[in-house]
Amino acid sequence: YAKGQGVSQNSQEAVKWYHLAAEQGRAEAQSSLGAMYAEGTGVEKNYKEAITWFISAAKQSDSNGQCYLANMYIKGLGVSENYEEAIKWFLLAAEQGNIKAQTSLGKVYYNGYKVSKNYSAAVKWFRRAGENGDAESQNMLGFMFDFGVGVKKNDEEAIKWYQLSADQQDLDGLVDLGLKYLYGRGVTKNYAKAIQLIRPSAEKNNSRAQESLGNIYKWGRGVPTDYPQAIKWYKLSAEQGNSSAEYNLGYIHFHGQGVPKNSQYAFKWYQISANHRNPKAQKALGELYEKGEGTTKDYVLAYMWYELYDSYVLTSSSQDNRPDFKDQLKNKMTPEQIKKANELAIKSP
Repeated sequence: YAKGQGVSQNSQEAVKWYHLAAEQGRAEAQSSLGAMYAEGTGVEKNYKEAITWFISAAKQSDSNGQCYLANMYIKGLGVSENYEEAIKWFLLAAEQGNIKAQTSLGKVYYNGYKVSKNYSAAVKWFRRAGENGDAESQNMLGFMFDFGVGVKKNDEEAIKWYQLSADQQDLDGLVDLGLKYLYGRGVTKNYAKAIQLIRPSAEKNNSRAQESLGNIYKWGRGVPTDYPQAIKWYKLSAEQGNSSAEYNLGYIHFHGQGVPKNSQYAFKWYQISANHRNPKAQKALGELYEKGEGTTKDYVLAYMWYELYDSYVLTSSSQDNRPDFKDQLKNKMTPEQIKKANELAIKSP
């Protein structure tokens, strides 16, 4: 009844039969019933009830119940958020070969949210899940080999895992493999192949693919330079919060590339991107405030954005090329203005 196999799909009937089986101790039914309560499918959403059934299933070593329970601890649904408990149950499920648990463990260790980052452990679990056919883990493993995160950088391995992910039409797998062909990293540069991979992902609303397609049209890589097309894809990506696309929208309109120069519109997108911590946008926004282009001239806000950009430069590989524009602006400011700008930079989220 839950899947509509041989009968009309009926969630309420599914809940009824899951209940009968769960009350007889069937672990699979218990985890399925818990999922119905957690999602509010066929029954009123009830996290406490879901937890009860997930625990019953998990204690019987049902890997789905263990994985569901771990996710509830991660999200703090029906229980207090507890990453230690989540990892405990993910591990039990993952060791049984539960692919979702293996992928989740990889992400927990990779992101290091409320636990110590452990890239070696992330690689281990992404590899387990990837070898079991999980497209998301295959893509993450490709990324780690691509950039040498937790493993030695290896373009051949990166392409192998990206390809496996892309073969399953994983949107990130498609764009990441496409970028390898776009830039010729580990493969012969092939713009047509890059577009062939990136476009389907962009058309399915992947923001990174949309931004990449915007770059392709802006730079004229494998297609004629087409700023209206670039703007179209940048805007779709920017509306999803992609800071690079936001910056590029500002850049195109500030420099009047294929459209009339519009400093006010550029200011809008530079500001959005800067608030998303894009360093290029922070510098550009500082310049607009310093010159009074697209906004009112304000040395304090200009200096604040330069200070935030400068913080990025000092912690990046480009620190040897640290610019002196902030020091030049300082000569135009009073000590009180500089103090206020520094205070604003410190308070900036």
